[in-house]
Amino acid sequence: MSEKYIHIIKDALKLNNMTQRQLADRMQITPQTLNAIFHERSPLRLDDFINITEILNIDLSTIFAKDQEDEVVHANLMNLISNLDPEQTEIVLTLIHYLNDQNANKK
Repeated sequence: MSEKYIHIIKDALKLNNMTQRQLADRMQITPQTLNAIFHERSPLRLDDFINITEILNIDLSTIFAKDQEDEVVHANLMNLISNLDPEQTEIVLTLIHYLNDQNANKK
């Protein structure tokens, strides 16, 4: 499962005062299965994803709107980078990797 979706689900668990075990029980799967999904050792089936969003009151349109926003930002960024000279490109990419690492460490 994408890191972004895991983050959204974990936030929704907190908002709903629910544990992963409680979510697994509501989904009628074992906590081990849910853990495997969260750690990408098992695929997330579409019906399970929809079930999670219903249990946790997650608006699917919000998730997919965010995906589209990310794609637009990515396309714009790549367009800007393509106009830089190689040294500037390296600096920008290094900065992006650094910021991604910082963001990952906050989670």
